[in-house]
Amino acid sequence: MRWSIALSFVALGAVSGIADEPIQWKEFVSKEGRYKVLMPGTPPKVDSKGDAGKNDFKMNTVPVGNAVYGAGHLDFRAKVKYSSAKQFYDEWLQSNVATVAGKVASDQEIKLGKYPGREVQIIHGEDGLIMRTRLFLVGQRFYQLLVVGTKEEVTSKDADKFLDSFRLTDSGISDESIQWKEFLSKEGRFKVLMPGTPEPPKANNKNDAGKNDLKLNTVSVGSTVYSAGHVDLPAMIKDSSVMQTYDRWLELTVAKLGGKVISDKEIKLGKHSGCEVLYDIQDVKTIFRIRLFLIGQRLYQLNVIGPKDEATSKDADKFLDSFNVTGK
Repeated sequence: MRWSIALSFVALGAVSGIADEPIQWKEFVSKEGRYKVLMPGTPPKVDSKGDAGKNDFKMNTVPVGNAVYGAGHLDFRAKVKYSSAKQFYDEWLQSNVATVAGKVASDQEIKLGKYPGREVQIIHGEDGLIMRTRLFLVGQRFYQLLVVGTKEEVTSKDADKFLDSFRLTDSGISDESIQWKEFLSKEGRFKVLMPGTPEPPKANNKNDAGKNDLKLNTVSVGSTVYSAGHVDLPAMIKDSSVMQTYDRWLELTVAKLGGKVISDKEIKLGKHSGCEVLYDIQDVKTIFRIRLFLIGQRLYQLNVIGPKDEATSKDADKFLDSFNVTGK
């Protein structure tokens, strides 16, 4: 995560010799980043290139006295995945602290609506300046807010005002602006409400149950992943009961992740019997909630993967309960 290191203390060189002036708070709106925040002045735009997908971290900074305020974002490539937001924040923290020879003064979990975040204070090893930063991973977009200065400056009411004012505007995945869309799969012959436009399925999820492809359509919402798809199983499944097919499928797919089953129940889709299973993937503190429906030789699979409060949320229920088939 070297991309974040230079950025995190990008303001350090500027924190000196700046005369105190009355603060003129202005709402800064980033159309590209789709966020807004109160800043103590008008920031010039700064691009910091990194190696996380060779994208640019776009950081906007304003100096105030001997402190610097900054807000920015970075869009990862779609293939950059983390098992959880916590893993992402842990790696970020470890990388930054080690590189600046600093130490962590405080570290706490926070929230941006439904999205888990992190607030950290890092003492810079050379000059003792403190970076107070808030981190939010929303889908494939990473947001960072920072205040760099003395302890008094980074813990001031002005710093609180700046940090607390941050909001997403039209990300399509914030609490206020989830854009539920009906997704229709002509090939799979099903429809479902999804919290955004799904990535096209990558038909390469091969398994031992007939060696066919599971075609999943996926949308990431914060640290949670929603997906819906289907696979056509071989004729030999006729020799097994529906529940035996589910057990076998789960054994070949989710069970190999090493999770613990915390609930397992039979459900219905019209006249068709289905199952819903919740796995606790303890190594990454993630819940894998899955629904299966076997109709003829076609198996439908719905997944919600994320923290427990997300995987069992009303949004997860809305997604799962909206599923229906459109033809035989």
